[in-house]
Order: sequence, then C-alpha cells, then structure tokens
Amino acid sequence: MIWAAVGAAFGFILWSIIGKYVISAVFGSVGGSVTCGPDVEAALGQFVRWGLYSALAGGVGVPIAAWSLGRSRSKNAVTNNVGGSAAS
Repeated sequence: MIWAAVGAAFGFILWSIIGKYVISAVFGSVGGSVTCGPDVEAALGQFVRWGLYSALAGGVGVPIAAWSLGRSRSKNAVTNNVGGSAAS
C-alpha cells in the first residue's frame, strides 16, 4: 500500500512538472480566434484528468515495478546461494 501511495504521488508530481508542456503541445496556438474560453476550459479539464490518470498509473505501476524488482532480486539471491553454505 505504501508503494501505491508513493507511485500515485510520483505520477501526480511528474504530471505537474510536464503537464503544462504536454497541454501546450496538444492544444497548440489558438491562432486568430477572438475568444479562447472554450479552449481554456477544455485544456483545464484535460490537465486535471491527465493529472489523475498519471497518479493512477503511478499508483499501479510503481508497486508492480517494486514487486517485480524485489522478486527478481530474491530469485538471484537464491540462485547465487545454491550449493553454498551460510556464513558463520
């Protein structure tokens, strides 16, 4: 559960850092439009939604990655100690 919280925080922080640039690239310039209210509302909605998606992805992805790395490390530790004796 701790890893899920760490992952969610990581995803949210990462999105908070790069989100502005992603939104800018997706929506681009408003060009010659006189009113940009609908564009701003859409951009803000996307920003909040993608921030939550990033937190969710981090909350799921980081625990899976931590579990996978922990499992591979424990397999390596067991494999490397095959036939060996414990240190006294």
